[in-house]
Amino acid sequence: PRIVSSKHTVNAGSRKNLIVINPEKCKINEQKPFLKFGLLNIRSLAPKAVIVNEMITDNSFDVLCLTETWLKPNDYIGLNESTPPSYCYKHEPRQIGRGGGVATIYSDILNVTQKKGYKFNSFEILLLKVTLSDLQKKSVLSLILATVYRPPGPYTDFLKEFSDFLSDLLVNFDKALIVGDFNIHVDNTSDALGLAFTDLLNSFGVKQNVTGPTHRFNHTLDLIISHGIDL
Repeated sequence: PRIVSSKHTVNAGSRKNLIVINPEKCKINEQKPFLKFGLLNIRSLAPKAVIVNEMITDNSFDVLCLTETWLKPNDYIGLNESTPPSYCYKHEPRQIGRGGGVATIYSDILNVTQKKGYKFNSFEILLLKVTLSDLQKKSVLSLILATVYRPPGPYTDFLKEFSDFLSDLLVNFDKALIVGDFNIHVDNTSDALGLAFTDLLNSFGVKQNVTGPTHRFNHTLDLIISHGIDL
């Protein structure tokens, strides 16, 4: 997968500027299939829905993962406006209180099913099984995709819960991609949480792929963690 990560604020756009563009579909290579992913901390999806729609088509994303959608459980308008033709979405809203929420918008060339039963107190997660098939309906690529948002705050519970999640994930699946806003300064070598989290990832043998800043204050908070996948 190719992934673009950002946490910069996106300004609202005008619906009058929206035109329908037929997105370029993922080209299935029998020898080495690939998908193009995007990751964005949207910080309120509803007023930026048109921009997200254009972003998907302009960049030919097969999958766009969103954190901090700020949508309520029954709020579908922003998601519908964000989703181009021939795309679908899954959303896991924050059930209580304001903010939070994670979503994934994906091309309908993919077979996507949500894995239920993953609930944690210290972070929000949307877990999907993503399968790409060839013209004969034979699977050529299958992976688990997790979109994660960890709110800032105490982290003792998070380290324990994320460790339990990784342990379960890696036992059951050969290929996994975990993306999202972790609010952890992995770029800061003196940050206690950053060091503990890096040690945790290393102990499981997974790779954290982001090396540059994803935040306007030059911190690396949005992460791309992979297992068994070439990025």
